[in-house]
This record gives sequence, structure tokens and C-alpha cells, in this order.
Amino acid sequence: IKAPGALNAIKVPGALNAVNERAPEHRFEPAAGEHTSTAVELANGLLTVTLTREGVRIRHDERVLSNVLTFETSRDVGDSYTPAIRGKPEYLRIVRVQLDARGPLRASARVWLRTEGKRNAVRIVATLSLDADSDTLHVDIRGDNQRRNHRLRVNFNTDVVASGGAHSENDVWADAAFGPVRRPPLNIPAHDQLSETVPPTMPMHRWATLSSAERGATLHSDGLAEVEANRESGLIALTLIRAVGELSRNDLPERPGHAGWPAEIPQAQALGPFRAKIGLQLHGTWSQAARDAIEDANEALLLPLTGTTMRDLARPPHEVLGPQLDGVGLRQSATTLAQDGDGIVLRCVNDSSETRTGHWRLPDSGALQFATARLDETLTGAWQPICDSLEFTAPPRAVVTLRVRRLAL
Repeated sequence: IKAPGALNAIKVPGALNAVNERAPEHRFEPAAGEHTSTAVELANGLLTVTLTREGVRIRHDERVLSNVLTFETSRDVGDSYTPAIRGKPEYLRIVRVQLDARGPLRASARVWLRTEGKRNAVRIVATLSLDADSDTLHVDIRGDNQRRNHRLRVNFNTDVVASGGAHSENDVWADAAFGPVRRPPLNIPAHDQLSETVPPTMPMHRWATLSSAERGATLHSDGLAEVEANRESGLIALTLIRAVGELSRNDLPERPGHAGWPAEIPQAQALGPFRAKIGLQLHGTWSQAARDAIEDANEALLLPLTGTTMRDLARPPHEVLGPQLDGVGLRQSATTLAQDGDGIVLRCVNDSSETRTGHWRLPDSGALQFATARLDETLTGAWQPICDSLEFTAPPRAVVTLRVRRLAL
């Protein structure tokens, strides 16, 4: 589809029922003569993503984010324990964009980026994908690192910035082991940082959110756990690589003295290919509704639906029902066979700050009974019959484990 001002444009309908997608080729350098300026547009009714050699722009309702996706590398003379960033970052430049999948369920485009010069190069091919009816931009990153002693980050320049006033500070939330954790600014006095400087980064499990009184943005990540959220500029930066060569050094102003045994670890320079899968989601301000949307988007990124071929089916395809969990703020964490072989275990986590009521709906497969249990599946209550559904109460941040079995005949 041709669009004014764009050489290639793609529109994704809200919901169709066919897939037209071809597997991308990941060449880290475009072929000769392919450094032409091309504009590509991906749109699904919720998000419009425009890619050019000048940068990536996203439009979501009234929100417009310019130069939203960038990659930077900074000199890092630290060790495996402590980063020591020196100088200004070098931003990878876009050398080409190309349309890949044309929809109708998924549209995608590739962006080639690299550092200046041929020596010690960092090269990246980023595939940006937009699914129908999705508020999340997926980014599949494949790269080749030939640079030592540096930190490579991917940046999302969001529009979640402080609006001014005494109560305008943005909130930062990060996913953790037992639910989201608010990450307030660390105001550490200088005399308390003589032994070790507090880094501006923070840990996360699967996502980090920057939220203001008007809007929010969430960075999703598959396995990468170091992120920085700048409350003033709206920047969310994710560390892709920390290339270091020493286990511990004793000459760092950020941490005087050794943190471990001094030894070389050449493979920690992370030379060669690397890959990451991330996503950017635009949503409203922090709330339970936003939390539910974040979890849905995270599962769509980390646990996508896949199609497989089944041979020798004895009967036509049919619906197979399993346990279903209902309840605001409740997350299913385990559905498995009991270790002693007596029934199954159903476990959920209440990652909200309020007491919640939940229901497990079980397929109609005969008379059942349940009992509460500890994490090690030891019973903490008597067996009780199950009627239409299994209702329970979950205190804030609680893990609720239930065992279910058939009634003994």
C-alpha cells in the first residue's frame, strides 16, 4: 500500500483471520546499494509506528513519541561487580529500514544499525513487529559485538515526564519475585557512598513501568534484568551487554578495593552474536487496570501462541478444558500434579496490595474435593467438597496453594 510521503507503507486491520508473514533474514550489513532512505509505516488502529533512517516515531491516540528507539554504547572500565562508565555514549546510526511482514495479523519491519568505523564495530538488526489490536511494539534484536570494555543499551524515549509542581514526580515500578515493587529515588548522602557508589540502574524480572499522573509506559524484557528509568526525561534504558574482562579490580573510584578474586574472564567481553526480545507498551497511569494490561502484554511477548502440526488424529479437533482462575490481581503461578500422586496442585499469587477473592473453575469431571496447603504441598486444612467452583480469599501479596483430588469411592 502506498501512502503520501512514504516509499513503503503498511496498514494492519484491527482483526482478521489470516497470516501473511515471511521469515526475516538477519544480515548484519545491508547489501551494496541498499543504503537508500526509506520510510515504513506499521499501523493497527491503536499504534502507528513510522520508521525512517532518522529514527522511529510512535503515535498512540494523542500521544506522539519521536526518536523513541535508540541504541547506545559507552566505555565501561569496570569489572563484573561494578560498572564504571566513562565519557559520552556513542549512538548507533540507522543505515537502512525495510518492510518485512505485511499483515494482516502481524506487520513488521527491520532496521539496520551500527557504530561508526569498521574496527571494534557493534552491528544490530532490530525487527519491529506490531500485532492486530495490540498496544505493544515488539522488538527482536539480533546483533554482533566486536567491541571490548563497553556497555550496550537500548533506549526507549517515552513521553512520561514530570509536568511540574510539588506532586509531579513520576513513579517507577519494576516486576519482582512476588509482584511489582515501587522503586523510589535513592537519595544517598555522599559520605555513605565512600565505599561504593550507588548506580542509577535497578533490577527487574520481566518489566519496568514509568508512570505519571496522566500516562504510563512499560518496557518488557525476556531475561535481561538491568534497567534505568529517568523520571525527568522519560527515558527507559535496558542493558543488553556489559562487556568486561576482569572479575574484580581495585582501581575503581566507584568501589575502592577488590570485590572478589582478581582474575581475567575474557569470555565476559561477550564478543560475537547476541539476541534479545523486548517490547514497549503505552498505557494509562498506574492502576489495577493498567497492571492487568501489563501482565497480558507480557505473556503475549514471552509466551506467544504457536502453531504446530499434529499427525494421526483419531478424531476431529475438540475443546480441551482445564482449570481457569478468575479474580482481580490474581496470577496463576502453577498447575501441576501433586508430588505424592494424589490429585493436582493449583497455586496463585495475589500481587496487589489489597485482599482479593478468587475462583478456580474446574472442568466437569466428577466429584472433587480440595484442601489448602503449604508451598511444599503439606495440607493445612481438611478436605472439603467442591460445588460449582472453588472460592478462596488471598491476602495482599499472598501465595495461595490448593490441592484438588477426586472423592474417594
